Amino acid sequence: MATSTDLCYNQAMDIQNEKTYDSVFWTSVVKMTRFLIPLVNEAFGEHYTDNAEVDLVPGKQSTEQPDNSFQEREMDAFARFTESGISKNYHFEVETGTDKSFAIRIAEYAAGAAQESVILTETGARIVIPYSAVIFLRATNELPDKFRMEIEYPGGTVFYDAPVMKIKNYSVKDLIDKRLLLLLPFYGFNFDKRFAVMETEGIDQLRAALEELNSSLSDLVESGVINEAQKGHLLDWTQRVFDKLTVNYKNVTKGVDELMGGYILHTRTDDILDRGKAQRDREKIEEMLRKGKTPEAIADFCDYPLTLVKEVEKNMLSLA
Repeated sequence: MATSTDLCYNQAMDIQNEKTYDSVFWTSVVKMTRFLIPLVNEAFGEHYTDNAEVDLVPGKQSTEQPDNSFQEREMDAFARFTESGISKNYHFEVETGTDKSFAIRIAEYAAGAAQESVILTETGARIVIPYSAVIFLRATNELPDKFRMEIEYPGGTVFYDAPVMKIKNYSVKDLIDKRLLLLLPFYGFNFDKRFAVMETEGIDQLRAALEELNSSLSDLVESGVINEAQKGHLLDWTQRVFDKLTVNYKNVTKGVDELMGGYILHTRTDDILDRGKAQRDREKIEEMLRKGKTPEAIADFCDYPLTLVKEVEKNMLSLA
């Protein structure tokens, strides 16, 4: 019989096998769903209040691959908003590049998401397509602020506009002031082209931004916008994105991990200690490490700070 530890690891591996950036965004949406409200307002020019009802809707779609096979993919975020008796569906996709394949995915996801909206009429059916937006982690200046898809049907041409959000257009202050916290973990993409220089010259130019990020999140905790656990999550997700971006720059990775690790351990580990289960958590981490599980897999599903798991691993190695 599989133990709870084995189940935890198996589910963690499912998450780890997904794309890192998609996984970070999806996880943040699930854990901080209410922050979809300012994201939808920003992307679509809506004016939802904090009283809006937000329901996440499972959204899967089979997309055709280059080898003609089909792969089932989960939408990065799909939610139904209801306020003042009016409901609308919104769909977000996270993209790292600007190749034309994402246009097909948007159209396919939209059609798949519309299945539940099909209403049979006397002459056929009425289908309601959700509002879609694309979050570009990397974007050229040529990319328009609204991506227009022109779909030719036998009965005529349909134009489908998808708002474009570009991470490069937002500073830490912008993301905090507008409450776009679901985008905060991807702020590292603004330094994407500078990592090669940082590898030899250090991360001083990045340090100020990370210190501003940590300080701003502390202010949000102080004002009651988020709690300590949510701050820890945001810092942890930010570190994971940086780790992925800097995988070929070991000095940058080490510098960011040391800086972010201090922030994360101060919030998340203290939270674990406050719950009186620190020793049990450490024993669980040690058990999984002995079985050969990776720190990333353990942290992903078991909801531990990656820094904490790596600290336990380091202690185990020093005692070996």
